[in-house]
Amino acid sequence: MTESAVQDGELIPTPGRRLGRYDLVSRLARGGMAEVWLARQRGELGFTRIVALKMIRPEYAADAVFRNMFLDEARLAARLHHANAVEVLDLGETDRVLYLAMAYVEGESLYGLIQRAKDGDPDARLPLATAVRIVADVCAGLHAAHDLVDDDGKPLGLVHRDVSPHNVLVGLDGIARVTDFGIAKALGRLTDETETGHVKGKLAYLAPEQARRLPPDRRADVFAAGIVLWELLTGARLFKGEDVPDTLLNVSNKKIPDPRSVADVPDAIAEATLRALARDPSERFQTAREMQDALEDAARRSGEVASAKDVSAVVADLALADIERRRASTRSQGAATKTSPTASTPPHATARTTDDAEPTVREGKRPEATSTRTASVVPAESSRPAPARRAWVWAGAGAVFATVAWFMTRPPSSSTAGGPTGPTAPPQATERPAPPEPAPVATGPAVTPTAAASSADAAASASAPAPASPPMAAPKSSAKPSPEPGTTSVPSERPKYDNPYGP
Repeated sequence: MTESAVQDGELIPTPGRRLGRYDLVSRLARGGMAEVWLARQRGELGFTRIVALKMIRPEYAADAVFRNMFLDEARLAARLHHANAVEVLDLGETDRVLYLAMAYVEGESLYGLIQRAKDGDPDARLPLATAVRIVADVCAGLHAAHDLVDDDGKPLGLVHRDVSPHNVLVGLDGIARVTDFGIAKALGRLTDETETGHVKGKLAYLAPEQARRLPPDRRADVFAAGIVLWELLTGARLFKGEDVPDTLLNVSNKKIPDPRSVADVPDAIAEATLRALARDPSERFQTAREMQDALEDAARRSGEVASAKDVSAVVADLALADIERRRASTRSQGAATKTSPTASTPPHATARTTDDAEPTVREGKRPEATSTRTASVVPAESSRPAPARRAWVWAGAGAVFATVAWFMTRPPSSSTAGGPTGPTAPPQATERPAPPEPAPVATGPAVTPTAAASSADAAASASAPAPASPPMAAPKSSAKPSPEPGTTSVPSERPKYDNPYGP
């Protein structure tokens, strides 16, 4: 069974441990307030998905300010659906540990790409066209966040506040995406930096108004995107100082050098960069979309156009080894948990069979799937009779009542026209003579009963063989007297298959 990622109330993330419905695979990053892990989400019917799981660090879990920031990220970013923004999939809490599941981008952070490019050569930079394409993608994602509205169509006023190379993921598909809205805040939210006195964001990527603790708007993100672009073009840091006070002083007062004075940068691209870095917000690009359009136009005019395929080649060249390592970790962890009973059996299956209260479940035996489904809808025979048994009971009762009714309504046996011939015995179906043909309507002289009886006797004697035993007493006449006018003739015997429920 997969171990929990929490022990003694503390988060101890290691590969193979479980947090909620996620199995941890390997650590991707560790930031100031959270850790990000590659994880596998498991569901019913064999469903699995690889996600990036962001977990708040235990030392900050009890801090109300950080908790509010974390929840702000989830609630706001969950509304954001754009190709250049990392999608938030789920939010949960296990043993007081908050976690956020995000779409996994198979690639590397922009910060990681910069560091790999500098391996062995501190002055190395990413290709200029690639750098412009990445920042243009970042602007597209930021604009989608800035234009986010609530259910009533009211703008949320979302500002990222922490645009930096650490929060830009560049995928192996050649697409750059903005992530980590953990310190973002919509205007009017309960979490307020002015109440805590903290400046949110990495100091070297703040806008001047943020450093002065003024309320930022979307143009603060434009300034931060300009810092990222300047550093990609020059290979140097713009505001990074020796310490925190020095960095804040640079952000507030340092004159921003023209990138063309540091590196070989086309004029159109340099001009767009400087406009994004204007200290007066009214002189910058007023929206991230405006900055994106300016960069794409400058790239075309400068002949520095890069496609997603070109960016993908750069990512593969710098980070493919690490990407393959993550793939191998994912495969090995998946193979290790594939045979686990908890991985293949839905957690609710045991509870459902237990509720069915089948004897095999109480004895610890796992019933077949068909038996489980049948037990949940068909009651046991000991609890109430089955529908077929109830039908037979009613049929038997009906037969008894029918028999009783038949005997109660059966008329007594009648004597023949000539009078009694002895004790009355139950009629025998095999010995009862066939009913005679109806007597023809008399058209001549009237036939007396004596003559009719004589004729019948003569006919019987002529056709019968030699008697071996005394013959049975014959009726005096086979033709019954005609009923009196206005009366009804009642037969002396009831037909064998007559209705048993009435006379």
